[in-house]
Amino acid sequence: MNKSKAVVRALVLAAALVLPLGLAMPAQAATTRDGCTVDPQTPFHNGTFTAGGDKWIDYDVEVDCNAGRTIEIEMQRWEADNGLNGADDLIGTSSTTRTFNTTSGWTWTITGVLPDNDGGLDQYSEMYQRVRFRVNSNGVYGSWTAWEDSNVRSIHV
Repeated sequence: MNKSKAVVRALVLAAALVLPLGLAMPAQAATTRDGCTVDPQTPFHNGTFTAGGDKWIDYDVEVDCNAGRTIEIEMQRWEADNGLNGADDLIGTSSTTRTFNTTSGWTWTITGVLPDNDGGLDQYSEMYQRVRFRVNSNGVYGSWTAWEDSNVRSIHV
């Protein structure tokens, strides 16, 4: 086998091994619809702890809307499991509605305790959030957007 064929085969093998890892992780990107933009941020430990020593995690959603819009947002908070069972764990859900009288930005924050769903097997929780929204303009609600995922953050339990 000549050298160029060996290089091509090595690159194909490397791509076959790496590509599934990239597909398994949610990707973060803002969604714009009907005069509003929503961008779920990567969850993070906000530096505070419960009385029992558990970490508080913030789930921020950046929202920008034009004047005269009312936005309804739904959030799901998840702990990712990429192991053999592959079933992510739903941690909690929240929703909110906000009216924008002027064009402005706003950050919606939900704070929750870092879960330890993996027990002693894994000392990290891989946290992300999913959001979707719909906009009311002139008394008419548009359709819900598709769910949009934030990036995943691995946080030591």
